[in-house]
Amino acid sequence: MKKGSEFTGVSILNINCELLNYYVCDLIYCTKKLKVLGFLVQKHLKSKEKKVVLYRKIKEINDNGIVVSSSKDILLPKQLPEIESALNSTSKIIGFEIYGINGDLVGIVKDTVIDAKNGKINGLIISEGVLTDLIKGYSVIPISNKMDFEKENIIIDNNQFQEAILYQQGGLKKMFGIEQEN
Repeated sequence: MKKGSEFTGVSILNINCELLNYYVCDLIYCTKKLKVLGFLVQKHLKSKEKKVVLYRKIKEINDNGIVVSSSKDILLPKQLPEIESALNSTSKIIGFEIYGINGDLVGIVKDTVIDAKNGKINGLIISEGVLTDLIKGYSVIPISNKMDFEKENIIIDNNQFQEAILYQQGGLKKMFGIEQEN
C-alpha cells in the first residue's frame, strides 16, 4: 500500500531501468472504478506539456521509480479518450468533501491509500478539522460500497464512518506519547 502523494515526483524508467526524463506530477483517478487510471507526467517542474502513463502499462514500481516498457508508453492525453475525459471532469478525489447522509460535513479527502499492484483505491486519508488533525492526526477510512461518490463530494453513512475510521496515531497525542482512544 502507498499513499497517492508518495507517487508525486517519482521518475519514469524503461524496462532496463534507464531514466526516461519524466516525473509524476499528478494521479488520474476514476471514481466509478475506484482506481488510479494513470499518472500525469512531465519532463520537469516548469514544463507545460503533460503526458500520461497508463497504470495498466506499468511493469513495476520500485525504489528507483515507475518502470514501463519504453518511452512509447508515455502518451498525450488526447490519445486516450478515457484519460482526457477524466482530466476534464472533477475526478481528482483529493479535496472532495465527505458528508454524512444527514448532510453534515465529516471530513475532507487529503490523500488516498492505493494498492500499488493494481492501482485500486483502498482508503481515503481525511481531515476532520484543524483541531482534530492537530491532536489526533489525519484519519483513514477504508473504501466501501456504501460510499456514494457524487460530482465533487462523497456521501457516507455516519454509523459506518464512525465504525470504519482508523486514526493515524499522529498529531500531538503521538508527539507527547498520549495513548489514542479507540
